[in-house]
This record gives sequence, C-alpha cells and structure tokens, in this order.
Amino acid sequence: MSTTFWVGVTAQAELALAELDGGLHPQEELRAIRDVALRGSEIVRQLMVYAGKESGAVGPVDLSRIVKEMIELLKVSVSKHAVVETDLGKDLPAVRADAPQLRQIVMNLVTNASEAIGDRDGVILVTTRRLILTGKLAGVLGDFA
Repeated sequence: MSTTFWVGVTAQAELALAELDGGLHPQEELRAIRDVALRGSEIVRQLMVYAGKESGAVGPVDLSRIVKEMIELLKVSVSKHAVVETDLGKDLPAVRADAPQLRQIVMNLVTNASEAIGDRDGVILVTTRRLILTGKLAGVLGDFA
C-alpha cells in the first residue's frame, strides 16, 4: 500500500492524540482515519481484482465527490512546497466507473505531481468538469464509452 495513505493516517492520529491530550474531542481526525482505512481496504480489494481473485464493481459514481474526498486525505502528504487547489464541477452527471479505481487514480496523479514539484514552489490544480466531444476525438473516445 502506498506510503501516502500511511502518512495521512499517522498525521491524523497525531492530531487526534494532541486534541485528546488537550481535553478536546477529535471526531474530525478520527473520521479522517476511518476514511483512510476504508480507502486502504478498497485498494487491497482493487489489487485482488487485478490479481483475478475478485471482480470490480462498476456503477454510477459522483466524480467530483470522490476527488474532493481524496484531496482532503492527500493534502497532509503532499510536498510542503505544493499548494493543492481544486475546481470541481457541480451537478455533473454520474460516471459509470469503479470508485476505488478512481480514488487510486486521483491518489497517483496528486502524488506524482507532488513528487514532480519536489523542492520548488508549485500548485497542483485538480479539475473536474463536463466536456462534450466533437469531431475526430469524439469518434476515437466514443469507442471507450
């Protein structure tokens, strides 16, 4: 499993412990830890799918919601020199996809962008929006629909 997930879990656990020590209630951090653990289990399931031990579940997915969830989890693990910004389309039609696979794609893209920024300052911009394809590109990509 990617170290990105474990860094996220560790950071959230440290925040929760600090809040507990201060007499506060760390519900938000505990929810984040739970969410990361759920994403981790999805990745393990996805590995089982790739290994042929299990089949993927394709269904309607809210892409902007999945991206938003993953960005929140990944913000703690990106380079200190990177700023993560989003431009997420609202009321997009659901896409037919495997949600854990989409989460893995978002994680890989953001992690790769963070590593590419390295010690320089930079912005990681993640955008979702609806595009209507026309012409040759529509014909080529139409084969994948």
